[in-house]
Amino acid sequence: MRRQIFIYINGENVDVDNENLPVCWVVNETGQMPGLVYYGDLKTAANHATGCRVVVFVSGINILLTHVNLPAMNKQRLARAIPFALEENLASDIDNIHFAVGSRIEDTTACAIVERHDMDAWQKLLKQVNIQADVLTSECFGVRCDENAWNILINRAGNNSRRALLRTGVQSGFAVDLSNLPFIVRNALDHSELLQPPAHVHITVCNDSLRRQTLISPGSQEVSEQDVVETEVDAGTTLMPGDDDTIQAFAKPVSEADINYEESIEEPLAEEVEPIIDQIRTLCEERNIDFSCRESEHGYLGVLSQGFNDADCINLLQGEYSRREQLEKLIRPWRAAIGLAAAWLLIQGGLLVAEYFHLANKDKQLSEQIIATYKEAFPDAKNIPNPKIQMERALQKLQQGGGDEGNWFELLSRAGEVISDTKTMTLRSVRYKDDKMDLDLEINDLASLDELKSRLTKQAELEVEIVSASARGGKVDSRLQVQLGSGGNS
Repeated sequence: MRRQIFIYINGENVDVDNENLPVCWVVNETGQMPGLVYYGDLKTAANHATGCRVVVFVSGINILLTHVNLPAMNKQRLARAIPFALEENLASDIDNIHFAVGSRIEDTTACAIVERHDMDAWQKLLKQVNIQADVLTSECFGVRCDENAWNILINRAGNNSRRALLRTGVQSGFAVDLSNLPFIVRNALDHSELLQPPAHVHITVCNDSLRRQTLISPGSQEVSEQDVVETEVDAGTTLMPGDDDTIQAFAKPVSEADINYEESIEEPLAEEVEPIIDQIRTLCEERNIDFSCRESEHGYLGVLSQGFNDADCINLLQGEYSRREQLEKLIRPWRAAIGLAAAWLLIQGGLLVAEYFHLANKDKQLSEQIIATYKEAFPDAKNIPNPKIQMERALQKLQQGGGDEGNWFELLSRAGEVISDTKTMTLRSVRYKDDKMDLDLEINDLASLDELKSRLTKQAELEVEIVSASARGGKVDSRLQVQLGSGGNS
C-alpha cells in the first residue's frame, strides 16, 4: 500500500478565501509509526501530498453520525431513502444537507450528515491548491475503535476550541465541547438502549507541542501578531507566515524526555482537563465499567492517523461529491460531441473492416487466378509457393535462351506469322516441352489442315507433324506438333 498523508482542517467555519488557512498534516509510510506533524498552510501541504493517498480530517462538530432503520437495499437506493427517513429529525431542509451512507450494522445503516455549504467549502479549499482527496471524513474516525469499548481523545495543549472526540462504535461517535464531555458520556450511558453499553472506557490525552515542525509556503501574506507561529528551530528563528526567508524551515523535534508536562500545558486548559477525567472515572466506577487513561507520545493528528481505519470510516465523498460524479460534471457539456465522435469512429471502423474483408477476398481471387495461369503455362509444375517469382524466373530463363525452352520464342515467332494469316482456324491452346510446341486447334476441314501444315513447313521452315485430327460438327479438331527444322535450329 502506498504512503498516506493525513491533513487536518480545523474549525467549524472555514474561510475559503483565506489562502493561508492554518492546517496540520502528517505523512505515514507503510508499516511505520507516524512521523512529525507539520503545521503550515494547504499550499505547503499540497507539496507533501504528491504521490500519496490523501485522507482529510474535518471538524467532527459539523458532522452528525447516526443510524437509520431501513430495509436492506443497494447503496444507491439507500442514498435516496435516508434523507426522507431522517427528514423529521433534522432542523435544516434536506435539500441543503449531504448524506453519506456507511455500513449496515445489524438491522440499521450508519450514515453521516453534513451541511452542503460545509462540503462545498472544504472542496473549494482543496481544489484551490490542487489536492485531490481520496477520503474526506470526520475527525471522529481517527479515534481508535475497540470492540466493546468507548474511546475518548482529548488534546490538552493548543486546543483552542476545547473539544473532545468520543468513539462509541465502528461508525458512531461525536465531537463535543470539552466542558460538556461528562454530561454527554453520562447521557449516553443512561440511554444504553440506543448505544451498546461499553465494558471499557479509554481516554487518550495528547499534547500538540510534541513532535511538530512548522513549514511556511512561498508568497504567504502578512498576518497579525496573534497568527504568529513560534517554534524552537535550529537557528533560533521565529517562523511567521509570509516570511519568505524562513520557507521550509524545520523546527527541532522535541523528545518526550525533554518535555516538562506541567510547564507545557496551557494553565486554563490543564485545570479543565483533570477534573473532567476525574468525573468520567467516577461515572465508570458507579457503573462497574473498566476505566483507563493514558498520555500519548504523539501529537493530536499523529494519534488520529494511528487510529484511522479506512474500512471503518464513512467517506463523505459520495454522490455528487464523489470523483466519478466530479468527472461526469466535466464530461456532461461534451457528452453530445463525444457521442457524435464515437458514432463517427464506429462507422469508420465498420467501413474499414468491410473494406478489409472485401480486399482480402479480392486478393484471394487474384492469387487463385495467378496460380491457374502459372499451371496453364507450366502444366507439369507441382509445387507453387510463389507463382509470381517462379514465372519471372522462367521468363528470364527463356529470354536468356538457356535450358530446354531456349527455342520457345523463335518457334512462337515463326509459327505465329502463319497462324495469324489463317482465317479458317481457331487456336485453342499452346504447350511447349522438349523443344517442341503442341498446337491444339479447330479448323474448317482436312484440306485447310493440310494447307496449314504445308505453309508451316515451307513458309516458316518448321518440321510439322499432325498428331491427331478428328471431324466433329462440321469442323476438324486437330493437334499439331511443330519444331525447328534441322536447318533453322542453330
